[in-house]
This record gives sequence, C-alpha cells and structure tokens, in this order.
Amino acid sequence: MKKSSLIMLSTGIATFFAMVFTQEASAIPAFARKYKTSCLTCHVMPPKLNAFGEAFRLNGYQIPDGDEPHIKDEPLVTAAPAWKEAWPQANWPGWIPGSPPIALRLQVDTQSTKDETQKFSTNFEFPHEVELLWGGTFGEDLGFFGEVEWKQRGTMEVKQGFLKFQNPLGWLGVPRRWLNLWVGQMDQVFLTSYRNLDRTGVNHPLWGNKKPSDFTVRNLTTGATRTSGNAFRLQDMVPGIEFNGILGSRLFWATGVTTGGGEARFDIDNHKDPYYKVRYKLGGRAYDGSLPGERGVSLAAPPSGAWVDNALQIEHFGYFGKQRISTSGSGAGPGPSSASRSTDSFNRFGLALRWTWQDLDLAGGLVWGQHEDPWGSLSEGKIKYSSPFARLDYMIFPWWMAQLRFEDLHVSSPKDLRAAGFTAGSLDQTRFIPALIFLIRANLRFVLEGELYTKHKDFESRRLSTPHAFWTRFDYAF
Repeated sequence: MKKSSLIMLSTGIATFFAMVFTQEASAIPAFARKYKTSCLTCHVMPPKLNAFGEAFRLNGYQIPDGDEPHIKDEPLVTAAPAWKEAWPQANWPGWIPGSPPIALRLQVDTQSTKDETQKFSTNFEFPHEVELLWGGTFGEDLGFFGEVEWKQRGTMEVKQGFLKFQNPLGWLGVPRRWLNLWVGQMDQVFLTSYRNLDRTGVNHPLWGNKKPSDFTVRNLTTGATRTSGNAFRLQDMVPGIEFNGILGSRLFWATGVTTGGGEARFDIDNHKDPYYKVRYKLGGRAYDGSLPGERGVSLAAPPSGAWVDNALQIEHFGYFGKQRISTSGSGAGPGPSSASRSTDSFNRFGLALRWTWQDLDLAGGLVWGQHEDPWGSLSEGKIKYSSPFARLDYMIFPWWMAQLRFEDLHVSSPKDLRAAGFTAGSLDQTRFIPALIFLIRANLRFVLEGELYTKHKDFESRRLSTPHAFWTRFDYAF
C-alpha cells in the first residue's frame, strides 16, 4: 500500500473515532448527540427508562410530536422532502445521521460469593462486558437499533439488530400509531414493569433468566444425572417480526412471531413461536408521549423530578413455543441415560401491575407456564413453571436510588424421576435483592447490590452453602 493511501486511511480512522468519542457522553449517547440533550431526558437512571423514554422507544426512536424540529445534529438528506408528493414516481425522502450513531458501554463488576461451586470467593471482572451500540432514524418513521456485545470469557455476538417501520400504512389512511412493524433480532420486552432490558441492578430477573436446561436432577446413591433439554428463556433476544400499535394514546398492543430456539441465531426447526402483549396505563404520560392538558411534547429535562409519573399500569402477555430438544443423562441408574431428541411444546404467560407515585415506583406480578415434554425419553413428566416477583424503587435524590427486589421461582420435578431416586437438584429458589444505585455522572452509574437467598433447593439438596453474593458495578457509556 502506498504511503499516501496509508495516511488517508489513518486520517479517516482517526476522524471516525474522534467523531464517536469526543462528543458529550450520555446513554445511549448517540441519541443525546442527535438532540443535544441530557440522557436524563429519557432515563430515570440509565438504562432505566422514564415515561418519556418509553414513549420515545415506542415511537421508533423519534420525539413523539415530530422529530425534525428537535434534531440538532444535522443529518445528510438522501432525497428532497418534496419528493413525498411525487411518490411512487420518486424515492421517498429520508436521511443518514450526520455523525456516526454509535456509542460504547462498559460494565466493571466485583463479586463476593458463598457459592461453593465456584473456584473463587471474590472475583474481579474488569470489564464484565463491553457493548457497541448504535441507534437512530433513517428519516421519518424508520428507526434502527443494534448491539454487539463482548464478554470477559472472550465471546462476541450480535445481541440486537432491528428496524422499526412506524405507521407503514399511513398512506392508506390508517391513523398514526395504530399500526407499526418491527423486524429483526430484538428484545421482545414482555413486561415493562420488571424487565431485563433496562434494569439498574446487576442480577437478571429470575422469570426471564432461568431455563429448563438449567434443571439437572441427581441420584445421590448412584451418581447418575438427568438434564432437561429445552434452553428457552424469555429474556433472550431472538429474530422476530412484531406488529404493534397504540390505540387512544393509553392502550398498547402487540403480536408477533420469533424463531425461538434459545440462544440459537439460526432456526432449528420449522415452527415459529407466536406471542401477544397488551398493556393499559391510567394517568401520567401516555404511550404516545402526551400529558393530560399538554400541547405538544417537551424535550427539556428538569434538573430533578424527571422520573415522576403518577400513573397506574396493568399488562399481560402470552407466548406459545415449540422446540426440538436434545436431552442427556449420565451415570448408572434406572431409566435411559443416552442422549435423545424430541419436541417440547410450552407456553408462558405474565401479568403485572405497576404503580408510580412521586418518588416511588412499585411493581409486582407473576409469570407462569408449562412444558409438555422437556425431558424427552428420560421422563414422561411435564414441567410447571411459576415465578412471582415484586420490585420497589425509591428516589432519595436525583442521583441516588434505593431498590429492593423480591423474586421466587418454582419449577416442578417429574414424579417418575423422583420415584427412580433422582431426588437431588431443583430450580426452586427465593431471593431478596437490595441495592443502592448512584449516578456519579449522568452517564456513569455505580451499584451496590446484595443477593440474599431464603431458599435455594438445589444447593440445599447437595448440602452446599446457600450462594449469597454481594456485587459492585460501574456502568458507563460514552
């Protein structure tokens, strides 16, 4: 390569990184740069969304009352706005973001634990995770978002990458926000009251994190084991197609299909998993971004109190899956122990209530479901799954939040395996998670979090110490 070419390439790379990393930091910073506003416009404590941030997300990463007047980072227009009038004889107008719509997020953790299955009692993960994020719009009513994640164990994968087509049938007279189309690999966000997407703490919710394949039963006499084969869990971001909309500003609906398949990126069978979601909100900022008696939508974030949204929300979802699974067993003991393949049909349902009042954010609910054949030839038993939860957030100061979470999980064990001597091992657990969250800067969060179990059947059955843990986390984005 010629020296001049090397200089041009180096200059281009340096310019790119300067554009990305020398802007004002916010979460996600790409949106803050676009509108020249604080991340607290959309977040209570990043990444937890406030009511305005949720309206922004549902509106395809656009200011709900019209995006263009609020844009401060001038985009590159790809077709003149007047071309709308000539469509379909001309291209529909759009734009490319003026600066690269990219941000970085890093999480730095420490963990102290009583978990005797680990090789450590204190662990430093510096970093625990690095995320490359991108998001923005390609013009009116076409949003995009993506995420590439690198973990300390050395794995790298595309976690998200999707498009949001807002109001695709507006040209047919369908009212605005009644119907949207989202396509790609995304978080389906089944419960906004207590979701994995924007949790401020370290630990994932049990109802979304635990999967049947975490369930191994043991025969303490023979040493034999049997493991369920279905790796499905609700929090996985999987390829899907979703239709959704807002009716009357306060009723949100959605229905869609996903590939299922646990963490698999390519489908493993011909079945697609359908789901539905519905939620309704009384009081506070509506899903379309409006407030009672307000004209337009204000983008300005007050220095304090931006989290206040006096409202009551109820939501429900249903998910219907079918998955080819591999089951396995090891060691001597009754019943087959070789690997086998079968198909497991399963479902999940959820119901949650969320009440926000002044500095208080209180939520509770239940996720439940059933698996028809998660053990294949290893067992004829079904799995019944239930997980009640509650969450309390209280804002002490704009930069300091106290949190307490309660989570319970019960997953039934097959009777025939218990009768055959597989009595050790269970997914049943109950835990409390107290936490203090601090904003050192608007884009720098520090977490102190405990993980305290009152029940952990798997460890109890193996006569192990209850795996209480204490965590700290620095989470920052720029």
